[in-house]
Amino acid sequence: MKNIFAKILYGFLFAAVLPVLLVVWAARTDWVISLPVPEISYPGYILVFCGILLILAGILNLLFFGKGLPMNAFPPDQYVKKGIYSVMKHPVYTGAVLLCFGTSVVLQSSSGLWLISPCFTLMVIAYVAGLWAQIIEGSSKLLRPYGYCGGLIGGATGCLITALFFDRYIKLCSPFFHRPIINHRVETCN
Repeated sequence: MKNIFAKILYGFLFAAVLPVLLVVWAARTDWVISLPVPEISYPGYILVFCGILLILAGILNLLFFGKGLPMNAFPPDQYVKKGIYSVMKHPVYTGAVLLCFGTSVVLQSSSGLWLISPCFTLMVIAYVAGLWAQIIEGSSKLLRPYGYCGGLIGGATGCLITALFFDRYIKLCSPFFHRPIINHRVETCN
């Protein structure tokens, strides 16, 4: 019973409270930002539509293939690499970012487009990167049930967006340091 209440509270926090806080933040800071917003709103509607599609596809894939919901605190029973997750690692977060930018354009919110959406994007990246680092540090315990035996992740976060949102073997080199920024390899347990 306690676990169900925690899941409901966690879901409510991210699905209801966070969006309301972002809207209030945009409304309270709109007078500060005077940068232009595209007057044509259809690109915003396209972003909103794509964002909602990604969120729904991610949730449904986790529900059917992973036997769970998209909650980091309560992860699904199985690691999902099918459906939308075969194309990108975090469709729910990517969809939320698109939804945030799209809503800002549709509502003609200068603050939403130029302040809140970029900050939200950075918060999502930091949140996912923190969870990813935590999982990799404890990979022997946490990921073994999903077939993960180890891998290599290191370096700075210069190309972190690519690493977090696209599911490929990643070996990116920094033009400044001429060394791999991120080197991620996933092996299957035998």
